[in-house]
Amino acid sequence: MSEADEIAASLTLGALLEVSGWPKPGNVHRTRDFEDTRFEHFLASAVAAYPVLRELAEAAASRDRVPLGRYLYRAVRASRSAHTGGNTNLGILILDTLLAAALARASLDRAEVRREARRLARETTEEDAYYLYRAIELAGAGGLRRVGKGDAPDVREPDRVLREGVTMYEALRASAERDAVAEDWVSGLRRTLRVGTRVLELSTELGDVNEAIVRVFLEELARRPDTLIWRKHGLRAALEVSRRAREVLRLAGDGPVTRCRELWRMDEELHERGINPGSTADILAAGLGYACRLGMRP
Repeated sequence: MSEADEIAASLTLGALLEVSGWPKPGNVHRTRDFEDTRFEHFLASAVAAYPVLRELAEAAASRDRVPLGRYLYRAVRASRSAHTGGNTNLGILILDTLLAAALARASLDRAEVRREARRLARETTEEDAYYLYRAIELAGAGGLRRVGKGDAPDVREPDRVLREGVTMYEALRASAERDAVAEDWVSGLRRTLRVGTRVLELSTELGDVNEAIVRVFLEELARRPDTLIWRKHGLRAALEVSRRAREVLRLAGDGPVTRCRELWRMDEELHERGINPGSTADILAAGLGYACRLGMRP
């Protein structure tokens, strides 16, 4: 395999492992579906994005500037054409397109990958922002709408970013206060890379990739409120989910967290209430892609 193939395969496997991890409370996984989006829709979308990620990695290795927005839009379009469900991977692909380009230009060293990701992000243009907005529209996700004091146009107005000269970096920075994916993208994938390193270490220690995936997911939920829950259900609900994650980890102790009854109760209750920690899952998926590139295997 070429390096571009290996990068794309690793990121694809990361997305597949994330949705296969179970039970990740509130998410689609191998024993849980949403009403309009099923487990198999996530599988199809991850595989469909592979050729675009491979082409992106090839381009990043040979060109001075990479049109990240255009590749993001193409990856979302390929994913949407592969299934009949709802939005499965917009957040993952926002992170993975930047990660694929950074990995093609850097060694596997975490600090070096982050430096390259930050440079790539800051070099984006208004055309990249235009395609970012079109990708959001195509995926059917409006969560990156202008928030707080951000001055980027609303995501429903892609032509305005061209007229006003708003870059992809500026558009995502305007959303970073209340969107964990946007925040991590503008940071140079700091959290994604940390999560990937943690999963690799834990899976090696435990000899169980699924246990490592679920435990790291809970650790991330416990550490920071999920921003998708925050936007959809309010900060109080997001904080309560974080509290529940800390309680599951406390009860599990050093034993397998996937055998903790409270984890299964949490999964049942979040699905009943329609609460989905989707931003945390997106970062986990991208982190798993980095872990796979480092050599993690299921």
